[in-house]
Amino acid sequence: MKAVYAAPTMTVTTTSGSAATSSREHELLRSAERAYKAGDVARMRKLCTQLIASVDRELAARAGVMMARVTVDPLAFGVLAAALVLFGVIVHAYMF
Repeated sequence: MKAVYAAPTMTVTTTSGSAATSSREHELLRSAERAYKAGDVARMRKLCTQLIASVDRELAARAGVMMARVTVDPLAFGVLAAALVLFGVIVHAYMF
């Protein structure tokens, strides 16, 4: 049995903001979404950081959601740290 993973997608549908600024910001959001789908997390973070400072709250919120998808999970980080400490204690106990 094969496991199949489908990447989550986001749809951009907004109608607020001024036309000139909104058009540029919508293009930034679409570029960030394309970078996310392509796996270019560094570019996606850069674009989302620009959008979070945006005047349009809806676009900033969408950018925040995209940034939250690629942040480090604190629980996973804690479990990894605990496992490394346990490994260190076991190695120390057997080596010394």
